[in-house]
Amino acid sequence: MENLFLLNWKKFLLLALFFIITSLMYIAMSYLRDIEEPGFLLFALILIPVYFAVAMVYSLIYLIIRRREGKGPE
Repeated sequence: MENLFLLNWKKFLLLALFFIITSLMYIAMSYLRDIEEPGFLLFALILIPVYFAVAMVYSLIYLIIRRREGKGPE
């Protein structure tokens, strides 16, 4: 479970890529269909940034705890 929220460069780049893709899909769906698709907007503007914020806080706390125990980051 701890690896789910622990950020590394691979997860950071994937989050950025997912954010860009879902934002572009939202814009494309709005343009092509002339309707608003709230699923992509919800995913792009709420879920991805909230996950990123939680993962950042978790990663920082994890690093602080590891350094206090005398173990370096993995």
